[in-house]
Amino acid sequence: MSEVDRRRYSHGNGLLLAYDRDGKPGEHYFHESAVRELVKVLSESKRGHFYCEDSWYSCPQAVDGCSDRSKGRECNCGASEWNSGIQNLLTHYKKLIDAT
Repeated sequence: MSEVDRRRYSHGNGLLLAYDRDGKPGEHYFHESAVRELVKVLSESKRGHFYCEDSWYSCPQAVDGCSDRSKGRECNCGASEWNSGIQNLLTHYKKLIDAT
């Protein structure tokens, strides 16, 4: 974590305060144990790609893929977008924890 990132967060008595990009205290306080629990829950909430026994209807990114080649190779079930959002949240909250 860079020195700039380190200045964005402070803690005391188990509370974490997020600072904005200008270094001014933000309005968000987090209890460290709650942030750790949130990271745990978020880690468990990642999704797999949609799979159907009839692979014609499966997401192209599913383990066995999709029989309908016209769907291409990109995710069409929303799992990639969901997991990307979860990963962004995990990165943010892990920075809060690492700053302690």
